[in-house]
Amino acid sequence: MTPLQICLMTAAIASNGKIYQPQIVESVMTTDGEVLKQFAPKLLSELSDREKAFLPIVQEGLLGVVHGKHGTARNVRIEGLTVAGKTGTAQVVRLAQYKGLKEQDIPYKYR
Repeated sequence: MTPLQICLMTAAIASNGKIYQPQIVESVMTTDGEVLKQFAPKLLSELSDREKAFLPIVQEGLLGVVHGKHGTARNVRIEGLTVAGKTGTAQVVRLAQYKGLKEQDIPYKYR
C-alpha cells in the first residue's frame, strides 16, 4: 500500500465508513483571518452496510493500541485526548533465532 492508500483506509475507519477525497487545504485566508475561499470535503464513496458492520471491532482494536491496558502504544497516550493507533506488523513467528544474521541468510518468508 502507498502512504496515501493507508491514509484513506485510516480516514475511512475514523469516519465510520465514509471515504473522502484527500485534500491538503481547508481554506485560504488573509493575514487578518478573513476566509477568501473554503474547500468543503468531497465524499467519494461509502462502505456498504455489510462492511460497516465490522467497523466497531476494528475501531475498538485501534483504540486499544493506545488506551488499552496492554496496548503497544500506551506510552504515547495523552490524558483527556482519545487517540487510536496501529503499531508494528502482524507476525506469525518469532524471529529471535535470526537475530544478528544478514538479510540474505534469513529465509525470504521471514524477512
